[in-house]
Amino acid sequence: MSKKKAIKIATASAIALTGAVAVAQPQADAATNSVDKAITKATTQVNKAFNLYYNTAKKSNKLPSGSAIRKEVKLAEQYYAAAQKEIAKNGGSKTKKAAYTKKLEKSKTSLNRAKNYVAAISVTLKSSRTAFEAAVEEGKQSKVLSSKKALDAKIATFEAAVKKVFGPDARRVLTKVYTTPAKAEAASVDTELKVYAAYKEIESKKLITTDLKKAGELIESVKAEVEALKAKDTTLAKNLVKAAEKNNKAYEAALPPVVEAVSATNSTKVTVTGTNLNKLKADDVKVEGNTVSSYVAAADGKSATVTLESALIPDTATKVTVASKDFTVTYKLAATTVAVDTATYDDDTSNQFVSFKVNGSAGNVNDLLVNGYTVSFAATKKVAGVTQDATGELFENTTTGELKTAGLTAGTEYKVQVTLSKGSDVIVSDQAEITIQNKELVATTINSYKLTNTTAGDLSNDFTQKSSTFVTGDTVDLTELRATQNGKETILDTTAIAAALADGKLEVKTSNAAVVSFDKTTGKFTANTPGTATLTLTYGSATKTISVTVASAERKVAKVTPKSSSLTIVDAATDINDSVKFNVYDQYGDPVVGAVEDTDLFLSSSVDAIVDDTVAGSFVIAADTDYPEQGLYKLTVVHSVTDSSNYDKSTSVIFKNEDNVTVGALSVKVTTNTTSAKKVLEIKAPTQAQIDAGQSADATIDKYEETNVIYRLQPYTAEGVKLDPQDLTNYKVVFDKNVVAVNGDATGEIADLAAGTELNITASATANKKLGSSDIALYDANDVLVGKVRVTVTDNKPELSAVTFKSVPSITTAGKKVDYKSVFTITESASDDIVKGITLTKSVSSVIRIEEQAGGTLNQGDLYIDKNGDGQYTDATTDTKLGSVTLAAASGATGLTAFTGANIITGAATVAGDEGTLIITVKNNDTTPKVVSSTSITVKVPE
Repeated sequence: MSKKKAIKIATASAIALTGAVAVAQPQADAATNSVDKAITKATTQVNKAFNLYYNTAKKSNKLPSGSAIRKEVKLAEQYYAAAQKEIAKNGGSKTKKAAYTKKLEKSKTSLNRAKNYVAAISVTLKSSRTAFEAAVEEGKQSKVLSSKKALDAKIATFEAAVKKVFGPDARRVLTKVYTTPAKAEAASVDTELKVYAAYKEIESKKLITTDLKKAGELIESVKAEVEALKAKDTTLAKNLVKAAEKNNKAYEAALPPVVEAVSATNSTKVTVTGTNLNKLKADDVKVEGNTVSSYVAAADGKSATVTLESALIPDTATKVTVASKDFTVTYKLAATTVAVDTATYDDDTSNQFVSFKVNGSAGNVNDLLVNGYTVSFAATKKVAGVTQDATGELFENTTTGELKTAGLTAGTEYKVQVTLSKGSDVIVSDQAEITIQNKELVATTINSYKLTNTTAGDLSNDFTQKSSTFVTGDTVDLTELRATQNGKETILDTTAIAAALADGKLEVKTSNAAVVSFDKTTGKFTANTPGTATLTLTYGSATKTISVTVASAERKVAKVTPKSSSLTIVDAATDINDSVKFNVYDQYGDPVVGAVEDTDLFLSSSVDAIVDDTVAGSFVIAADTDYPEQGLYKLTVVHSVTDSSNYDKSTSVIFKNEDNVTVGALSVKVTTNTTSAKKVLEIKAPTQAQIDAGQSADATIDKYEETNVIYRLQPYTAEGVKLDPQDLTNYKVVFDKNVVAVNGDATGEIADLAAGTELNITASATANKKLGSSDIALYDANDVLVGKVRVTVTDNKPELSAVTFKSVPSITTAGKKVDYKSVFTITESASDDIVKGITLTKSVSSVIRIEEQAGGTLNQGDLYIDKNGDGQYTDATTDTKLGSVTLAAASGATGLTAFTGANIITGAATVAGDEGTLIITVKNNDTTPKVVSSTSITVKVPE
């Protein structure tokens, strides 16, 4: 190609290129030599790189790919540098080199603009956003805060870089693509971080304990934000709400109590309203002329109920002081309306009262009587369509509305009316219908049942039927029934089931008596012939069906399930790892209980090298009496090989039944490794008998039910095999003597333990004994700590919580005796009577009795838990005293002298002229007894 033609083509190309850019770019001269060529190449690449981002943004309103622009800019930088080198090498004289350099530098501005673009998109916004998103997903507030700060910093760096980018279109698109979404994402947690900052300050500065006012201000400042977060379903939001609620709760708890109002609920109860009332106690409430029996605050602390020992005097202003703030309370009951509640009552339950409403709220006979009202209940019923008076038939007491305990007929409907009168005012309710039912027959659901197979045989005896299969000849008892009635679960044992069958409350039917028959008198099912049958249990309105199959094949051992699949015996060890527990089941899935003579034990062919089954006593199998469980046995393997070459080998114990069928297997190994790899101070598991005797199975000794816990220093081999417990001779143990004693020692340290392997930990018996926790630190003979555990001593002794008294009407006649039977629901007993209506802080299975005898360990009128069930109080170790019941006349009484010094058991009788209030008080068993509950009886006997 001629030089002239080449120049023409190059010039045309340059003109075309120039038309493609918005900013005029330097033109390349004709490439007449290597320097010109290098400059042209560099200039062309610079223009290409510049136009790639500039024109893409300007004309297409988008950005080029990052990899493409970086590639073009990199080439532009390389070509530019190459041109500089070419000028330096072949540019000729100094003057020519200067001219070439000036020509090259015409493209430097475009190169810098392209480089500035790459610098902007190289700011690592994406990685910062990714880290931020991960932190938000994880939900840890501190991580979110730090990652947001990092993202904000990156956004600022990016924005600074974008400002250096040439071209408004490019800057606009860069902002749209990168800055705007990044800012929006960072701002998405502004609410969260505002909440976090507030509560972080509360927690870090411990404001709830150091500056409660400031804590309240911060909580209030983000209250709306916290509410907004509750609608967000993110881990971060949930964590922040949880933290806010925790701090808010602590803040509320730290606020002082505020009493806003006090009002009389009824004659013996006062209601206090305000905030944080749960911080007050009975001692903070004073009632003029009365005594506070109890103070119970609601869970939210916004209200509290004060129970008084004596009734408030109606229409009389009474001063009530709560937390040093005085209020005036006037109790007055002005009845305007009265209505009997439509309800259903049981036919043979004591202490039932017809419920009614006065002025739309639950009525209380005592309140009415105290306010001077006369109360009278009346009843009618229809017989053959004729209405008859039934007041005497239905009511035990027409003043209180107490129903009779006996003589009521289930299914009878009565119309009941109550009349209130005070002077000339008489208020009569409409008649309301009440129904008498046998509520034992109103079970709504049979929850479960228990069948006990009582068939006499060699294989099993008295096992709990697990399967639905009987074998011909089987006899099966219904031994337990659980049903829901009156909203509570009732458990019927064998005695109750027999009684329910006898009186028709429980009905059992079989769909095919030829297959399975049932004897109502004995309560037994009998499997007669092979087949199927449906057994139907009906208790009240509840029904449960049981599908059973009767099979002819006698029961055989079909499955043996060891608790562990392997057994490792330590050679020369005495009692470690020589036995394993296992369950035995028959082919129907029922447990095999008792003897298992039909089960033979065989060994694999190589067993004689490890456990010689020809040696008497090599295998001992017996029911596991330590931990009674149906179908649970214990196999003891006695190592009898003396040839040490056979040690550290394994074999299998094969369980086969009488038909020589394999029903289970167990791997057995004898190891010579008696090297202790570690020693652990751990609890010695008690047997069931030891648990029943009071030994604890964990690190807590509950003094009410437990006596001790035993620890051993247990060595283990590297394989995890137990060795004999470590003898503790010359070991040292250190403990808190005011919490526990060790091996009977109460000094707090035993410098040299005697021979033995056990640390018997009991509750302290020192003068300074206390509940709490103590570290038990064990040191070896070299005074090196080898183990430390923490034992806690508690006393979850049940205490009196509340008492439900019978409603007692006013006494207006002489000779009326008042004693414990007047106010308690009693079950008569040949020894001490059982008291009903006592609520404890924890449920107990034993009955609560009242001490009737004088001169015993307790005083007459003391309440106690009869733990051993012998009907009397034995001692403080055996039974548990709960508190006492006292009877006294309130101050200001006229007469009532017979009640002075009277105890609740013998009681006293009213005489003519007696007038005032008798108070029956139940106090707990504290060193300084506190009133748990009380009731009062109004007495007004004419002269």
